[in-house]
Amino acid sequence: MTISSYFQHPYPKMSSVGLKSNPLPEKGTDELPKIAVWLQSEEAKFCSPDGIVSMCDNSEGLLKATWTLMNQLVTNVMSSSSENRVSAAHFNKPAEIPIASGWMVYFMPVHVVSGTITVQGQELGLGHYCRFDENEKVRITGDFFALLLLCRQD
Repeated sequence: MTISSYFQHPYPKMSSVGLKSNPLPEKGTDELPKIAVWLQSEEAKFCSPDGIVSMCDNSEGLLKATWTLMNQLVTNVMSSSSENRVSAAHFNKPAEIPIASGWMVYFMPVHVVSGTITVQGQELGLGHYCRFDENEKVRITGDFFALLLLCRQD
């Protein structure tokens, strides 16, 4: 799966609201080191279809590696949705991610390769997540791996 298959919108607006980050559920935080190791392995099969963001191309392996964390988020954080998908990305240069109509995204850094992670110009640390709503275009900088839980809004 590519990032463009989830994040397509012709002219998304830039979010004008400040970034609100929240801590991951405790059991979810415990999973980050295991997920980080898997994401950096050959098994994750990262590819860069757009030349900007590398995406995990092993969705079955990703689902297995993130199962506990995703269940914690679905149980403790999310409101109801008709469909959930998990994706993983390696950001290593500035990127803008458009959020498609009908979707919201829970975005969480998993492993920092170097430097600081910024989302909409604000720092976002490990063990935290933020939510992006449909029709937003989100600016991201840093060299890091992240999980994206995509939820179709009911």
